[in-house]
Formats: sequence, structure tokens, C-alpha cells
Amino acid sequence: MHCCRLTKRIPQEKPREATRRVFSFCALCMCGAHHITIDATHASDAGRLDGRSRGRKIAVPESLPKEISTEADPEAVPEHAVNAGPVSATPRPAAAWIGWVRQAWRAATGRRVEALPETVGPLTLLAGLLVLVLTTLLVQRAGMPGPAVFSFSGWIYGWISWPLTLLLVWLGMNWSPRHTRHEAPTAAWLLLFVLATLPVTLLSGSWNALWAHEHLPVGLMTSEMGWISFGIVIGWIALYVWRITEHLQARRGLMAAILLGVVSWQATAGLWLRSSAWEKDYSQEPERATLTLSQEVFAAQEALLAQTLEQIEGESAAPIQVYGLVYAPYAQDVFLRESALVSDVLSERMDANGRVVKLLNHPVATATTPWATPRNLRLAIQAMGKRMRRDRDVLLIYFTSHGGADHRLASSHWPLEVNDLTAAEVRQWLDEAGIRYRAIAVSACYSGGWVQPLSNEHTLIMTAADPDNTSYGCGNRSELTFFGRAVFDEELRKTYSLEEAFAQAVPRIRQREIDARKTDGFSNPQIRVGAEFKRHWASWAASRPP
Repeated sequence: MHCCRLTKRIPQEKPREATRRVFSFCALCMCGAHHITIDATHASDAGRLDGRSRGRKIAVPESLPKEISTEADPEAVPEHAVNAGPVSATPRPAAAWIGWVRQAWRAATGRRVEALPETVGPLTLLAGLLVLVLTTLLVQRAGMPGPAVFSFSGWIYGWISWPLTLLLVWLGMNWSPRHTRHEAPTAAWLLLFVLATLPVTLLSGSWNALWAHEHLPVGLMTSEMGWISFGIVIGWIALYVWRITEHLQARRGLMAAILLGVVSWQATAGLWLRSSAWEKDYSQEPERATLTLSQEVFAAQEALLAQTLEQIEGESAAPIQVYGLVYAPYAQDVFLRESALVSDVLSERMDANGRVVKLLNHPVATATTPWATPRNLRLAIQAMGKRMRRDRDVLLIYFTSHGGADHRLASSHWPLEVNDLTAAEVRQWLDEAGIRYRAIAVSACYSGGWVQPLSNEHTLIMTAADPDNTSYGCGNRSELTFFGRAVFDEELRKTYSLEEAFAQAVPRIRQREIDARKTDGFSNPQIRVGAEFKRHWASWAASRPP
């Protein structure tokens, strides 16, 4: 290090103190080849001279000016200059850049940082930041399937943790400057951190992109694996923060404070401040219909419900008749399609034409189909009970929607407010209507929670999942739910047996969930059949043509 440019003019009042401080350094820089010998052990107080110089003889010019040879300012040499670790000579910009990259790679791979370039050029620091920003933009875009647009606010929000990180490091480095090992320790720390973060960003971003596009094995796409990968990333960050900090800050307490603070803040930001510079481009999607509420709409719906219930056909000469009721309370395309399909299967395969009522929430069906609300469902069950031979005919109800872990069937038809539905309400309304034979199918997550409340000797209940698992196929891009497709669209077109159709459908559902990379476990569809219902349905099936 060129100590001459760090030394102030030395006053004459403190000759002995000066020789203990900086005499040996300044003499070498200023005075040519005439030498005297000085014992370096007297040039250090409190260990301020580099340990490698202790005990060695240092040549000093004989012609040293008197004012310099006798006095020195104790503050003439910056603290970091005498405590500095290995620092390489000033290289060219390209060589300096390579040097920083090499040392950052050592830190990122858990190795000790070695000699650093003497200075941190502003262009070098800006270049490192630019590379990290561009890399982050690329990996975040790769993790966003489909069309996407740049979000400036999302991009800025993603970097909100960096100013606090920089402030924390600056405080740690400047709390005790004499223990730092570089002329610009904060800038050096930041550049090394930026460059060491690049491989973490590339690998974690690639992992997230594979996850988002469902290109990972199913066993790796679990919530547990998500936490494990997060822990690996935080551990990796802690490793290279430690390596960088230990090289630049000699004081152990400050080094630990920087390490703990930076890693804690990075972990917090990773959990709570997650943001992306990209967001889904909804302009590429077709415009969706919306529900408009008015007095005329409510009046038309009331008239439509009354007309639909009035048109339910009554008794016939058949020993047993099947009545159908389809309830789809969530305004989503997949339930629109599924309610239509199940209504057709009931009309055609179950010979229930004229005895099927469909209640549906969807903007495109407002003018043709009564809304799926708990009130309308209760009225429909009452109307069915009046038309049916309640001790002989069978009512088959199909529910399709989203479900919650609280076992409530979700309802949504904004801006119309619709209450969720419970199994207890359905059981109460069926009992009040006096309908004995009931077949109930529920296609929803956690729908196994409906089995126990609805079971009795005269009821068959089948669900798309057990009480603790989600079902699959209810996304915006799904044609049908996995359960509705397998049971009604495929198996019940080949058999009249509800139990057989369910048994054949379950392996299909399992395989499709595997193929679709369902990550939270098999849905595990459930069925329970009362003995009286089983005997009664077998009688009806026997009367059907093959």
C-alpha cells in the first residue's frame, strides 16, 4: 500500500511517539536508497502494525528530513491501512473485475476469501449489480408460465431488503474501523455479496421455474420439499456471508452481528416480501362475462325458479324412478361444463329426462338457469319430494364446487352474495322432504367430510376426496373435475351400478393425479352404501335395458 499518500504533514512536538507509529513506513516511501536500520518491534503499539512486520529490520534512508524523522501524527495512517489483510497491487480494470469474481466464487463455494483488489471502482460495482438485476429478471420470467408483463412496482418491491442489508453492513464495518481489512470495506462487501448471490439466484430460480412448469418429479413438488429448498438457500447465503465478512471485519463480535443480521433479514424477506417483476398478462385471455344485478334480474330469477320446479314430471308406471338435482354454486367455467354433463347423463342413462333440476351460478347462465343458492336448493328438494313417490323413487344429487378443510361447499357468484353449504343443511332438508332413497355425489376438495353426516341405510354417498385431502381438476383450465369425468362421463355410460362405476373410476383418478403431478397426496375418493339403498338400486338397475 502506498503509505505516502495516506500520511499527513508530521508536526515536531512528538518525536518519540512518531517513531512508534509510522516512521518505518514513511521513510521507505520518501527517501531513496540511503538506509539506516530501525527495529520494527518499536514501531507498533497495541498491535497496530501488521504482524508480518514484527521482529524484522526495516531499511530507512539516512537522509531522512529532520522534521519527519522526529515526529508523526498518530492519525496519519488510516486504521485499515495497518490492519489490512492481503491486498493485491492495483490491477487494470479487467484484471480487477476477474479478481473480484474469483474471490466471490470462493466465498460462494464456502472457501476463504484471499487477496482482494485494492479499490472498488464504481463501474465495477455497477456492473455487478446490473448482472444480478438482469439475471433475476430472467429467472423470474422463466418461473412465470404463459404470457406475462413487466411490473415496475413488483420489481422495486423485490429489492426492498437491500437498503437495510447495506445499512447493516455499513454500521458493522464503521463501528470499529481499525479492525477492517480494506480501504472500502462496505463497498467491497457489497460487491462480493452481489457476485456470490449470482449462482444462488440461477440455481434457485431454475428450481422455481421447473416447479412452476411442473417439470419436476411428483415426489419433489411437495410443501415439505419447498421448505427444504428454502432452508438450503438460506444456509447457502449464510455460508458466503460468513466467508465475505470474516475477511473484511476482524472483530468477531461485529462479524457475528453482520452475519446474523443479514441472514435473518434475507430469510424474512424470502418468506414475507416475496415479489416478482413479472405478472400474468390477462389481456391475452378472452373477456369474461360478468353478472349484473338489478331488480329485473332478481324478478326474472324468481320466475325462472318457479317455472323450473313446476315443470318437474311426476309419477309414471315405472316401479322405481330416478330424479336428478345438480348443484354448482361456484361461478367457474369447469363447473358450468360439469353441471351440463352430469345433467345429460342423468337424463339419458338414468332415464330421468324431465325430472332433472339444475341450479347453477355463472354469468352466462343467468337468463336460463336458476341460481345455485342454499335457499333455491331447499326449495328444489321440497319440490322433488312433492313430485316423487318418496318411499320408492330415488333422488340423485350431484354437488360440484370447491371445498374447504372445514367441509363447507364453497359458493361464489360476485357481486351476488351466496352462503356456503354444509352437509348438515342438506341432511335436514332431505329429512323434511321425506325422501327415503338418496344417492349423493360430491365433487370437491375435502368432501369426505360429508360422508358421515349424510350416511344411513337408505343412502349412497360418494365423494371426490377423503376428509383430509384435496381433489383435482377444478382449475380454470380444466375441462372437468377428475372425479366427475371418471365417474359420470366415463364409467356410468357403461354401467348402471353406482358402486361399480366408482370402483372403476378410482384407479383412473389416481393415475391422472400422478400424471398431473398432484403434489399434496392422493385425493382418496370415498364411498359408503347403505344396505337398503344397495338392494333398492339393484332392483332399479335390473329393470334397465342392457
